[in-house]
Amino acid sequence: MNQHQEHAYAVARQVWDSVEDADAFMKAPHLLLNSRAPVEVAVTEEGARQVEDILWKIYWGLPG
Repeated sequence: MNQHQEHAYAVARQVWDSVEDADAFMKAPHLLLNSRAPVEVAVTEEGARQVEDILWKIYWGLPG
């Protein structure tokens, strides 16, 4: 796992407040990521930003 993925995982853990739930989110295909898993998209800095954007929207209850 690279630094971008690690940072996205850290945000996921903060949003979900659970390692298990964060891991489930990061490994499941997501429609806003063209049905790719967030961990796959977060390989690049740009991809990690996309994942983090989705996570913060979930955290704040904003529409995707």
